[in-house]
Amino acid sequence: MRRIGSLFLLVVIMTGCSNDPFQDHVFSNELSYPFITTLVHEDGKAMLTVFEEDKGINEAFSFEIGDLEERNYSATYVDQKRNVTAINEMGTVNYDVFTTDNKAVNYIGSLKEPVDKIAQWKDHIYIVTYKNNKDGTREALLKKYNNDDLKAAVEEWPINGKVEDLKIDPETGKVHFILRSDQTELMTLVNDELKNTKIFDEPVSSRLMIHEGEIFMSKYKTVHEENKSSSNNIEQAYNEVVQVKDHGAEKLVTTTESPTSMIISGQFLYVITGDPNQAFLEIFDRNSAKLIQKHELEGGMVNGLSESNGEVYIYTNNVVYQVLDDHRLEIAYKHKEYKSLLDNELNGG
Repeated sequence: MRRIGSLFLLVVIMTGCSNDPFQDHVFSNELSYPFITTLVHEDGKAMLTVFEEDKGINEAFSFEIGDLEERNYSATYVDQKRNVTAINEMGTVNYDVFTTDNKAVNYIGSLKEPVDKIAQWKDHIYIVTYKNNKDGTREALLKKYNNDDLKAAVEEWPINGKVEDLKIDPETGKVHFILRSDQTELMTLVNDELKNTKIFDEPVSSRLMIHEGEIFMSKYKTVHEENKSSSNNIEQAYNEVVQVKDHGAEKLVTTTESPTSMIISGQFLYVITGDPNQAFLEIFDRNSAKLIQKHELEGGMVNGLSESNGEVYIYTNNVVYQVLDDHRLEIAYKHKEYKSLLDNELNGG
């Protein structure tokens, strides 16, 4: 799963009992768009915190969700109108789910299953989960829930492989995810039926980005299942971002380090590269595909990217960077303790 506002400080309070996480928390003032909801640790407490992005970072709202020992992992899917956040209850597979709009944080229920990926569009929430079979294998499932009732899935689809990333086109509502098996495919949910497009011959760790209806993927490295040993299973790193076309993948840029998350703002492509121990930001001109700036990131593990009103933010374990107009980095917010996961970059909606 950051900052101070540049023009004003929005002060938000909640109504009702402040120590009850399982109630609706109504803001005294409506938030501006966009905003990001995530899990922050402060003095041994887990706080569900809403950050506003308005030419800088403003911590707009926060409330206690439990102790650090109880809650130390969350996944958030963000669009400009609403966030959905799933928070794990330590020692269980349960995830409590909250949605945030510009008026309130709402508790909508608990999922009694692991949440590997989560996304939302309009009245539905989609998750990727895994269940253990009697023969010791694990089966992946894509599930669709009504966002006001998490007791039972509306529909579900079995998946043969590992889901690398999950995104929803904010304009069309099409659900896309990267599926890794003995190859790498882009899966698309069309009329409640999964369609596949082969992207890479190899099983590749990858991330997905949707921008103005176009689909992009990073090509990070080959990944082989632990129980599939072979002399040919040599890990290979890649340095490519590709655009998905009808015929497959077309290389967009070549990165200096292996790429993971990415986002587009204007004529520039921003790519997080490297590994969890040392990450970088590489900035490319989309017209020429040339690298124009590379930054070493010092804020710990990178959790996600967002773009709002032409401003790009990089969320890490310790700080939030803001990319300035001249492509320099500035620390917009510094965390006391921050260990959650912003699972997806900001998508327009």
